[in-house]
Amino acid sequence: FNSPTPVNAPVYVTPVFASPDLLVMLGEGIRQRRRQDVALLDLSRSVSQPVIKSLVVSPQVGEHEFGTARTMAASPATKTIAVGFNRGVALWQVDALDKPATWIPHPQEWREALHITQSLSFSPDGKYLAISVSKGHVGVWDVSKEEPSLIDKPYPDAGSHVALFQGSELGTERTYMVTAKGNGETSLWDI
Repeated sequence: FNSPTPVNAPVYVTPVFASPDLLVMLGEGIRQRRRQDVALLDLSRSVSQPVIKSLVVSPQVGEHEFGTARTMAASPATKTIAVGFNRGVALWQVDALDKPATWIPHPQEWREALHITQSLSFSPDGKYLAISVSKGHVGVWDVSKEEPSLIDKPYPDAGSHVALFQGSELGTERTYMVTAKGNGETSLWDI
């Protein structure tokens, strides 16, 4: 498929599946209006035509916080799309894309110019969202509540790349995190 909207510049963001048959691709972003276009492609139909939606965040989100879309993740379990911008992450429900996003600002200690969103990962059940920034710090938010909350202090110098997964231990489902640094060092965390 060719991109049905102008390519997001200056960063290309990999498309994600928000459900088994729904592919989400980022398009043009307008920083001044805090707007991000997405193309939704329903692959369950014999002829797939992209549907373009303009996603917005609250006007209280600053222009420099919003900046540019840099990464995207989706939770098929909760039908949620997360788009990482300069200094925060916006969450949209697939069934309510016309509503303003829930904005998750970076923690106070990540407010420097060098702390740009680098990587996102939902837990398979959609309850947690891990966010890493370019300085290598990682935070995990509980996004299952109406107001997302940081579940612990951010992990300093954990790595610029993050992934959440779940495993069973003694009959109990647990959530784990893997972080990776640019030099290849990888760490496993029990969150």
